[in-house]
Formats: sequence, C-alpha cells, structure tokens
Amino acid sequence: MKNPQSPIVVELVVGRRQQLPGHLSIGEAGDLAQMALDTASSSLEITIDGISRTVGLEAAESVRCPPDIPSVEFPATAHFAEGDLSVALKAAKTVDDRFDLVVEADAGEIRFEATGDTDSMVYRRESSDLVAFEPADVQSKFDAELA
Repeated sequence: MKNPQSPIVVELVVGRRQQLPGHLSIGEAGDLAQMALDTASSSLEITIDGISRTVGLEAAESVRCPPDIPSVEFPATAHFAEGDLSVALKAAKTVDDRFDLVVEADAGEIRFEATGDTDSMVYRRESSDLVAFEPADVQSKFDAELA
C-alpha cells in the first residue's frame, strides 16, 4: 500500500512549444518534464531542465461547491429566431467591448446598442421579428466577451 503523504511523480516529454500550457512553457520540445503532486500541501512541482516551478492547487471542495445564485427577476423575455442573437453580438463586438440591451414596452422592440470611440451600432428587432416576446421597459449593460 502506498504512503498517502508521498508525492505522486509523473514524467512526460514536452511536445511542441505552441501547444504547451503556461506552466510547461519553460520547456523546449523534447525536454523531459517531471511533475510531483504533493497532496499534503495541495501543490504541483514541475521540473524541466533543472528549472523547478511550484504551482498551488485549488482545493477540490472549493471547485465543486454549488454556486450561490441570487434570485433574479426577469421583467422582459425575448426568444430570437435562429442566428439573430449571434448577428447582434457579433455586430456589438465590432464596435465596443460592452453593449446595452434595451427593451421598450411601448415601442414593442428590443435593441442591442454599442457605442465606441468613433462608431456606434444598433441592432433592432420588433415583436414580429421574434419567436416570442414579453416586453417591459428594461435596459442593461453587458460585456460583449461574456455574452
């Protein structure tokens, strides 16, 4: 039976540099990488060509715990036709890193608006363009990279 305190050692040959994750990028193609997992300290030691790097690891319990999601009310809902949402997000990303999502109940429309230093864009869909639409007056700002 193995001692639970002894590190687990793995050796591998470093492949092409372009495909290496950041922690292995200190090696060149063909270098031997030795990795030792220390479960007691939750760390991984990587040694390549005499260079050692220790990486602290996240506790598995912290990664696996369910997120605490607050209760959120959505006053408006819109169901887009296939491709419409992709077009809107792509257009917004070409102008700025952020965009506004605006719903106007009286106008019966939803808009994606982005304003950059010199450019701006508006992608507008009316209720007849949507699969389903329950309007309410709402405006929210979103990060275009996260959407």
